[in-house]
Amino acid sequence: MSLLDVVAEWVRRVLAVLDPQTARFLFIPAFVLVVVFGVVLFVRKLLAPACGLAAILARWAITLLAVLVLLGEMAIATAFRQTERKPPTVLYNFGDAVASWVASLSAGAQTVAVQLSRLARMNLALLLLLAGGWIWLWNYEHCPEGATACARPVSTWYAQVSAD
Repeated sequence: MSLLDVVAEWVRRVLAVLDPQTARFLFIPAFVLVVVFGVVLFVRKLLAPACGLAAILARWAITLLAVLVLLGEMAIATAFRQTERKPPTVLYNFGDAVASWVASLSAGAQTVAVQLSRLARMNLALLLLLAGGWIWLWNYEHCPEGATACARPVSTWYAQVSAD
């Protein structure tokens, strides 16, 4: 069940307080309105903070993973030092490589978050097209390919409205 199926069910439940004929007539317009409003609200208000939070969590996860890897490297280096031998150079190089990977991945996570948060300033017409495309895709993929007993939601709504 996709997110739009959940939204469609919610819209049907809300419209159930109306006369059944009116509810059937208003289903697709109300559904489109809810989806468009949701997409615009998500992109304009929630995407930037969500991207910032995702970047913070990614940096924390990268740093934690690097700490675990470097603890292993430190244990090996300590074992060499306890035997009064100098740790091999490859061990130092490994530590340097992990540190540079952490710096690069953290910077990359921040860059991705900034680029995604720029979508919050996306043109309203593009957001409307995005929502319309999502609805079209949901309607088109509602029935499996080659199914004969399945009717797409918009086709069902149109048949009901035109029959009344």
